[in-house]
Amino acid sequence: MGRKPVHLLPAGGLAPQDQIWTALRRLRGGTLREIAYEAKAVRATTRDYLRRLELAGIVSREIRDRVVHYRLERDMGVETPRLREDGTPSTSGRGREAMWRTMRVLKEFGVADLLTHARAAGLTVAEAEAETYCRWLYRAGYLVRSPRPSTVPRWHLVPARHTGPKPPMIQRIRQVYDPNLGQVVWREKELQTEEAS
Repeated sequence: MGRKPVHLLPAGGLAPQDQIWTALRRLRGGTLREIAYEAKAVRATTRDYLRRLELAGIVSREIRDRVVHYRLERDMGVETPRLREDGTPSTSGRGREAMWRTMRVLKEFGVADLLTHARAAGLTVAEAEAETYCRWLYRAGYLVRSPRPSTVPRWHLVPARHTGPKPPMIQRIRQVYDPNLGQVVWREKELQTEEAS
């Protein structure tokens, strides 16, 4: 079964892994059935994520009375560990997280500032990626151009659009989804026109 499109997730944008991680931290461990029930997640998804956590050394498991019991060995905090199939940390999306964090901290910024802060966090973000992200957030009303004259665009984050810690997502279907709000906040005009007809 494929992953649900992120804009169809419940308000607040909790993905299954987030729900499983939250349940695991609350229970400190348990059987697959108990953790899946607490997370309100599908067992196959829960089993897969627990396997990744085990490979990463974050959970351990033991068999008691022919039932597998998981135990949380290393609590990594509120942020859900993002792991590849082999249990190694995934860096997917971390560049945008770094850019969004920088936007929320700096009063005014340009693409060069976003790249510098991402590098300081040990991440590589392409200049074209940062420019594209700024353009999409501008279209969605998150950013405004700085009124000061400059040869390169300078931006400000609109205070009302400081919606939370998760970076707004640019979806392939040409819309902006904010996981902090759990909703699509902007669509390209063609999409808006099609839905209106």
